[in-house]
Amino acid sequence: MSSFAKVVNASWPPVLVFLFLALGFIWGDRHLASQAYDQNLYHIQAVRQFEGEWPLFNLADFSAATGPGYHIAIATAAKVVGPDLDTLRLVSMTFGVGLLVVMAGMAAMTMGTRAASLIVMPLATSLYVIGSGVYIHTDNSAWMCAALAIGMVVFFPISATSLLAAACFAAIAVSIRQTFIWAIGPIIFAGILASPLVTQRFSAQSEVTTFRGRWSPLFGALAASVPAVLMLAVFVSIWGGVIQEQFRGYHSSELTWCAFGYGLAVLGVYAPFFVIALPNLFVRIREQLKWIVIGGLLGAFVAVLSESVPNVEAGRSGGPVWMLAGVGPAIAERSLSLALLAMVGGGALGLLIGSCFQSGRGHASLVVLCTWVAVLSTQVVNQQQFQRYFDTPALIVLIWLTVLIVRNRDDAADRVAFGPPLLAVLFAGMFMIRALGL
Repeated sequence: MSSFAKVVNASWPPVLVFLFLALGFIWGDRHLASQAYDQNLYHIQAVRQFEGEWPLFNLADFSAATGPGYHIAIATAAKVVGPDLDTLRLVSMTFGVGLLVVMAGMAAMTMGTRAASLIVMPLATSLYVIGSGVYIHTDNSAWMCAALAIGMVVFFPISATSLLAAACFAAIAVSIRQTFIWAIGPIIFAGILASPLVTQRFSAQSEVTTFRGRWSPLFGALAASVPAVLMLAVFVSIWGGVIQEQFRGYHSSELTWCAFGYGLAVLGVYAPFFVIALPNLFVRIREQLKWIVIGGLLGAFVAVLSESVPNVEAGRSGGPVWMLAGVGPAIAERSLSLALLAMVGGGALGLLIGSCFQSGRGHASLVVLCTWVAVLSTQVVNQQQFQRYFDTPALIVLIWLTVLIVRNRDDAADRVAFGPPLLAVLFAGMFMIRALGL
């Protein structure tokens, strides 16, 4: 089966589910308050401005806290298909489709098409992926590009071609959301791990590179980071900072250290649905117990470093996991339930990373882990800790780590046929409840 056929066969089931829910939402004239608020107050205003200015855009002053890349793309589409808002929402939906195609397609190259379809299903029904798809929102487009950029160094050999592709996609992601500058971290880290001096020292089994020389992969990865850095530098020079001045007080007035604990808590809620797909699970738990304990303790520790009870004024709100954080006791404004969830998330990461090393994909798993750490580090500088900033990357990380472990086993589809689809069903139910206003 050709690579194109694999991508098509793996992606059409999750895409069909996504379109069924998203189109049903739009045609049913339903409403999601938070996403509609962001669209109407910020993103569509920027699109309308760029539509009027096209093709010479005023990037120094527009009504969004993100980069202008997405808004320029939608404004350009408005010139082609017309300015009707519902039409533009359908155009924006294609980025959600693109994200699913990217994720399913990369998984299919490693574990087969049926298994890839099943493991990506939670993204297809995610409240945040659908929410970004049915409104004028930047999230899906940015994550589609970021998944392409990081996927190029996780699932493909480090080469001039893969790094060039990663460079392009990372730069586009930064043009959409400037905070996605974090994407250069995993790319550079992949270059370090693929350097012969490192692979020889640690007897790596799985890292392949077409470069020659001890540090050539690293130099190639550093070069691949340049376009994204230059993109951010352009924005900084225009805005006088990494964000437009009018949004600085809302998003970046102070550091928010609970991002690490909260991010691990989000991951901890979803991790069990993926962990149960691991072959010889109980044996793996026993073999990786040390890393599970270390990860769990680290997760709990970072969760209690700063205040973590829900607080709208402090930016700790928006999403079901913040609701869970408000359940149960708190000590010194530290949520014990959030700490417990973060412990689960840290322990799950220890199990998954350790299992990846057992499966001969250790270095690739470290790049995925670097991606997660980079995402959380970026969120520290964002005062608003909404769940939508953490949800999609948590799912991407869990999907990729599970794919690296299960890989091309004959029973891969059977192993992922329960946990991820069950999570997808729960997500779909949550989406319907929100959409119907129940």
